[in-house]
Amino acid sequence: MIASAVLLAWVFGPKLFNMKAEYVTAGVIRDVGTFVKNTHGQWPKSWGELKSEDLSSYTRVNFALDPATATEQEVLSSIAPRSGRYHTYPQAAEDLKSLYRELKNTRKETVQPTSAGDAGARIATEK
Repeated sequence: MIASAVLLAWVFGPKLFNMKAEYVTAGVIRDVGTFVKNTHGQWPKSWGELKSEDLSSYTRVNFALDPATATEQEVLSSIAPRSGRYHTYPQAAEDLKSLYRELKNTRKETVQPTSAGDAGARIATEK
């Protein structure tokens, strides 16, 4: 009986942990998206800017990402479950692409001077 319980825990334990990690990662992607919108395109520098608790045992976040120069591939790989793979969260790629589009939209227009007398003009710049 005890051997069966140990065997079940050994077989299903990692799968359950990975499922929880993917669930947590989905929430982190949403939280980063909210942070990006609320800060007009800034990227969080730490867990403290996102949540009161550190979720790094479940999710990996690249807090060093530069939102001004990040490529789509960099954003796609910037947030992931610790396992590095998604099994039960197939829409992760689309959610991360949406996050990239949000970053891209916030950097399309930057405030740059066009002349000495017009220091606040908006010029569309695409990176």
